[in-house]
Amino acid sequence: MLQSIPTRIAGAAIVHQTPSRRADGSAVLVRRHHSQSPTGTWLPHEQIITADFAYTCEPSFSRKSVQRTLRCLGGELYACLVDVRVGSPTYGHWQSVCLCEGDARTLSVPAGVACGWQVLSQAATLELRSSCEIEARAWQWLRWNDRDLELQWPELPAQLANHVRPSRSLSSIADHRLPGWTSPKSDRHEHSKRREQVPTPEPRPRLAINTRAAPPKPERPKQPLILVIGSSGQLGRDLSRHLRSLGTVIGACRTPDKQSLLPVPMCVDISRPASLRQAIRQVRPTLIVNAASLTDVEQSEREPRLAQLVNATGPAVMAEEAQRIGASLVHFCSSMVFSGEGDKPWRESDQPNPQNQYARTKLIGTEAVRNSQVPHLILRSGWLYSTHGENYVRRLIDSLSYRNSITLADDHYGNPTSTNFLAGLTSQLLARATNAASQAEQSLGQWLSEHGGLYHAATLGMASRLEVGDQILTLCRQHGLPVVLQKLQGRRLSELPSSATTPANCALDPTRLAMQFQIELPRWQTDLSQQIDLMLGAHSLALSSVA
Repeated sequence: MLQSIPTRIAGAAIVHQTPSRRADGSAVLVRRHHSQSPTGTWLPHEQIITADFAYTCEPSFSRKSVQRTLRCLGGELYACLVDVRVGSPTYGHWQSVCLCEGDARTLSVPAGVACGWQVLSQAATLELRSSCEIEARAWQWLRWNDRDLELQWPELPAQLANHVRPSRSLSSIADHRLPGWTSPKSDRHEHSKRREQVPTPEPRPRLAINTRAAPPKPERPKQPLILVIGSSGQLGRDLSRHLRSLGTVIGACRTPDKQSLLPVPMCVDISRPASLRQAIRQVRPTLIVNAASLTDVEQSEREPRLAQLVNATGPAVMAEEAQRIGASLVHFCSSMVFSGEGDKPWRESDQPNPQNQYARTKLIGTEAVRNSQVPHLILRSGWLYSTHGENYVRRLIDSLSYRNSITLADDHYGNPTSTNFLAGLTSQLLARATNAASQAEQSLGQWLSEHGGLYHAATLGMASRLEVGDQILTLCRQHGLPVVLQKLQGRRLSELPSSATTPANCALDPTRLAMQFQIELPRWQTDLSQQIDLMLGAHSLALSSVA
C-alpha cells in the first residue's frame, strides 16, 4: 500500500511504503511501477551509493523528462529539492526532507526539479532511481551556496561530489528566472552574508557505487524529530522557528499555510482524535510539542464540546500516543485555571479552580499529561501576543489610529508574554535538557522524567489591562504612529460585557523556573517594547525555512 504526502514543491511528494509480508513472514516493500513508453517499458536506472558524514551532492536536474526517487537504506539523509521549472507555481522554491533508515519513506522527484542530498549520520546508504538512464553531460548542477537560493544545509559542505559539468552548466537559478520573480533570500539576509564569506571547498573524488565509506568517524548524535501540533497558530509558528536549532521540525495543523515555513506541513484536525493519532504514528517523532488550543473564551462557552475535544481530549491523545512510540511531550497550559482571587501571582503549588469552560478544559488536558507516564514538560503561561496573527496587542495598536476612546479593565491582572519569548524559552530549556542528558549519558526522555513537570513561564512583573494599554500607547507615540485616541479609560472587569466568567487575577510567579534552570527572565515592559519594534517595522523578524 502506498500513501503519498505532497510537499511544497508542486508535483513532488513523500511516498510512504507500507511493508507487505511474504509467506515466510519477511517484509517486502512495494515499489511503484514505471509507465510504458511507445517503444516499451522504461527500465529504471538504479544506483546504490554509500557515503560518510557531511558528504554533499549538490542539487542536479536534467532537461530531459526524467523522474527520480530517493530512498535511504541505511543511516540518515537530508534531501533538498529545488524547483527550476519555468512557469511552475513553486518556481524558485526549495524544500528539505529528512530520510532515515527504516522509515519506509521514498522521496518522489518530478521531472525538472533539482535534487541533492547530504549525509547526516556517520555513514548512509541511499538508493537513487531514475525513470531512465541519461548521459552525465545532460545533467545540470546548482551551486551548494547559490546566493539566489540560500540552500540551508545542516552542515556546511566539506565534501562535495566531483560532478561532470557541461560547458553550459547552470551556475545560478538566476539564469532561468521568470520576469518579476523575487529572490527568496530577502528574509534570510544575515544568513546570506555568512554564506558569502565561506569559500567553496575543493571537490573530492566521486564515490564509487556499491562501495563502503572510508574508515568510520566518531558517532554523531542523531538529531531529534520534532512534531509541532498547531504549527499555523501564533505560538506554533514561533516554536517551529526556534526549535529548528534542536532538530528536524515537522508541523501539523488543520489548514497549512501556502507560505508555511515548515518542510512538510501535515493536515491534522486536533478536534478529531483519529486524525491526531494517525499523524503521530505516521511521523513517529522523538518529541511532540502541543501548541494547539481553542483560546477563544467566548467560543468555548458557545461550543463546549469543541473546547473539550481540542483542549482536553487532544492532549490526552498526544500523551497516550507519545507513550506508545516512546516520545517525549511538551504541553502549554493557561493561567486562567486559577480562581482569580487575591492580588499575589500564582505559584505552581497553588490549587487550580477554573471559572469557565475554557479554563476547565485546559486543566483537564494538563492533568491528563501530568498523570501519564510519558516524559513531559508543561509550561503554564497567559496573556500571549505575537507580531503575527490576531491578538489583543495588535488590535489595540490598530484601534489607536481611528478610535477616540478605548475602555480597558483596570482590575484584570496578568503577565503580558510574547509567543516569541515563550518559544525561545522553550527551545532554551530543551537545549539545556539535551546537553545535560548527554553529559549524564541519558536520553531526553529520561532527563525529562527526572527534571520535567509543570513550570510557570512568563515575563516578570504583573500589570492590568489598562496599564498594558498605557504602555502600548506610549511606545506607539515614540515610534511616530499617528494616534487619534483622546482617552484611554479604565473600568472594572465585572462592568465589561462578556458571556464567560473571567478571573481577575491571572498573574503567574515564574520564580521556580528561573531558579531551577538558572534563567534570567525579562520584564514584561522590555518584551513588549521589543515586539512592538518589530510590529511597527523598526526591525525585521528573520523567519527561516524549517529544515
